[in-house]
Formats: sequence, C-alpha cells, structure tokens
Amino acid sequence: MAVSSAPNTATTIDSSIKPAITTAEQEGRRREIFMYLADRIKSKKLKEFGRKLKLNPNDVDDITDTNDVRFDKCIHLLETWYTTFASEATFDVLLSVLKSCKETLIADELKKN
Repeated sequence: MAVSSAPNTATTIDSSIKPAITTAEQEGRRREIFMYLADRIKSKKLKEFGRKLKLNPNDVDDITDTNDVRFDKCIHLLETWYTTFASEATFDVLLSVLKSCKETLIADELKKN
C-alpha cells in the first residue's frame, strides 16, 4: 500500500483563505463604521473631529474646505486617518474622539451596532 506524501490540499486552501476572509470582513466592517459616522457627524463638527483624530491641520482644512458634501468630507477625513495611523486607528480611538467632540450619542449608538 502506497502512502501519499502530497499535502492535504483542503487544509492548505482553508488556511490560506481564512486570513483573506478575515481581512475582507474587517475591511467591510470598517467601511460600515465610516459610513455610519459620515451619516451622523454634523458639518460644523468636521474640523474639530479631524483635528482630534490628530490629522495634519492643513489636511483637515483642505478636506473640510472643499465643495464636497458633508458625507464625502467625513469619509475623506476617516480614510486619511486610517491610512495615516494604520495600527493606531482603532475603534476605541474613534469612540474616544467622538466623546471628546461631545458626540456621545453617536459613540453610544456605534457601540451598540
């Protein structure tokens, strides 16, 4: 009886797909959170929000002073924050910044979802 030395392809495929699925799920969740926030943060809070995310003040001004609609400005601020701070760009940081901007209701609603 011959014993196969070939790796179990099912195991190999499963282990290589799981990280991609997890990453895709995380990316989808991040987009949901960003859209949720963009729907709720008021225009007058955008500059404060961007600055409290520790973004460069010039970047915040450039983003918030465009003719884009409020939703797009907020998404742009969040995407800039996410790409700038990568590993430090966490859900807890967002909650903290929302609370410091006196947007506790949005922070509380976000935690529930």
